[in-house]
Amino acid sequence: MRPKLVPSDRAPGLFVVPGTVIPDDAEIAPHVTIYAGVELGAGVSLEQGAIIGRPQQIDARSRTPVQLGLQPTFIGEGVRVGSYTVVVAGARIGDHVYLSDNVLIREGGTVAEEAMIGRGTVMRGDVVIGARTRILNNTLIGPSTVI
Repeated sequence: MRPKLVPSDRAPGLFVVPGTVIPDDAEIAPHVTIYAGVELGAGVSLEQGAIIGRPQQIDARSRTPVQLGLQPTFIGEGVRVGSYTVVVAGARIGDHVYLSDNVLIREGGTVAEEAMIGRGTVMRGDVVIGARTRILNNTLIGPSTVI
């Protein structure tokens, strides 16, 4: 059962799970959703429509392993999450990472510090992107890939 999302007065249209801690210096655009188990670093910027810590959603016919229980989601210090980007529960985003617009980071994905992920990129499960790596726009990165 998913925790109930409630409106927050921190930004227009912001929905969070009760008890979510948002740093005082976070910049949050309208219509952002933050699910349970999310840890936000100082100075994060969440652009319009970003979804952070979304529970895993897979089709019954998928071969993707099912996550059991709540997986923590870490968004590092100074990270910018672009508009309509989705970071699934269990992902880890390092300090000063730039996730452009319309990016999907699936469960178990790791993006190390100062990396940049281009617009429209999809990272499948358990992908690791190394520090200061640049991924171009509209890239599909298959499961268990290490860059």
